[in-house]
Amino acid sequence: MDGNGHAIITWAQLKGIFWKKWKIQANLYMLKEKGKSNIGFEAGTQNASHPAIAVNDHGKAVILWDETDEATYKMWAMFITLPKP
Repeated sequence: MDGNGHAIITWAQLKGIFWKKWKIQANLYMLKEKGKSNIGFEAGTQNASHPAIAVNDHGKAVILWDETDEATYKMWAMFITLPKP
């Protein structure tokens, strides 16, 4: 959560039953404004997993996750600036 009461959650979600691929999604919650906004974040073209978030007091956030194509493993990051109230 940043200093303005904004929080981000992220999770891994199964993308398909047959191929069992996972994607990473995130939502932004504006606690002071009592609202929720999907920040339009969806990642993972292969098997994405283990999402993590860090947010500082100035509203700068980073979402990290790993992704594999079963041959190589890669770490990915998405940087987000949270809205000002």
